[in-house]
Amino acid sequence: MIDLLNNSIDLSRRVIINKINIFSYKEFENIQGNHLENISLNEIIDNSFEVSKKFSKNISFITFKKYLEF
Repeated sequence: MIDLLNNSIDLSRRVIINKINIFSYKEFENIQGNHLENISLNEIIDNSFEVSKKFSKNISFITFKKYLEF
């Protein structure tokens, strides 16, 4: 990565800096129309098997691959 912001050369007329916020997987699923419910950390810790079983039905590897490419 080239450090354009802290360089001593003035590149202000040659560079456009766009800051892109990263979507979480849940936000990506919501954009796709698949609304995932919120789960607390305590619920995940206490009922990890049930939570993973429940979410494995809703999440596909194809959708996750699309998220990684997005």
